Amino acid sequence: LCAVSEFNLRVEPGELIVVANGVLHVPTRRLLSHNANLWIHHALPFEYDPAASRPEEWLRFLRELWSDDDGAIDALQEAFGYVLSGRTDLHKIMLLIGPTRSGKGTIARVLAALLGKGNVAGPTLASLGTNFGLSPLLVEELFALIKAINADGIALLLVEQNVVQSLEVAERAYILDNGMFVLEGKAADLKNDPDLKRT
Repeated sequence: LCAVSEFNLRVEPGELIVVANGVLHVPTRRLLSHNANLWIHHALPFEYDPAASRPEEWLRFLRELWSDDDGAIDALQEAFGYVLSGRTDLHKIMLLIGPTRSGKGTIARVLAALLGKGNVAGPTLASLGTNFGLSPLLVEELFALIKAINADGIALLLVEQNVVQSLEVAERAYILDNGMFVLEGKAADLKNDPDLKRT
């Protein structure tokens, strides 16, 4: 919970979305002033406009994709709202699956534009099996992020080739060699295990 002086009440952080012209309290649709005390680390690259007209072109595009499937349109709109809110407590993932030229790229570009380029990463599924050109600095940032997420009490499963760095962020580890489990235990114990150095 955080205190919002303009409301003179306490709100859940997930109820706030930072936009270019302020901080939107979603349940009441009230726009508050930007406030550094809220410690919100991202902002959407557009202004909130309560008088904005319906996005007719977007709705027409969705109707072209799913002419007889209101559920698909509702699910996509819900996923967009979830992503825009910055919430992670529902632990959801959205997959866009379909043939070439079926609207996936347009949907992804619209969502990326809504979030702002600095708030989006878009590796392909195939690239997740490689290092996809990560610089050492980015790797350090990713491991720091993993530590922070885990510190918030969120459980993570990390599959990583860098054993030394992985043991720094893990509580428990399972070491594979040529597809076979060769070691397992508390990460703190495995760091100094002589068998680990041999694998």
